Amino acid sequence: MSIRPATHDDLAQITDLYNWAVDNTQALWVDDHVDVDNRAQWLRRSRAALVAYDEDVFLGYASYSDFRDFPGYRHTVENSIYVHPDAQGRGVGGELLQALVEVARSDDSVHTIIAAIEGENVASTSLHFRAGFEEVGFLREVGFLKGKWLDLRYMQLTL
Repeated sequence: MSIRPATHDDLAQITDLYNWAVDNTQALWVDDHVDVDNRAQWLRRSRAALVAYDEDVFLGYASYSDFRDFPGYRHTVENSIYVHPDAQGRGVGGELLQALVEVARSDDSVHTIIAAIEGENVASTSLHFRAGFEEVGFLREVGFLKGKWLDLRYMQLTL
């Protein structure tokens, strides 16, 4: 597996995986698919974005961006990780998260990484615990998607 910074050439695969997550998970609290132009805007706004490949097979991506749009939060980022369904359970998420944390550690402007995880997402919660994140908050029924109230778990890693 190789992990590298995401480029415009990766946007079709990133878009497809994002849209798969919209349809099949509760990770994204949105109903609508996006297009490549939307993901190009996302890439420009991201402070870091990585992709994982096995040879030429896309495995997933991870990123971090501003946590909140106020100056006082400028040293805090929020991460996201998405693993292709065919690659889940093979350690891809852990490798992506580890690489993303290393990028953040080398960025003097980043002090804290926040993960906002749907309350029942055990895989993502476990992944973040293994990477050294700690749970710092749990909000009940703050989202509504596909006819269901969703909880939100906040996890944090201070670098």
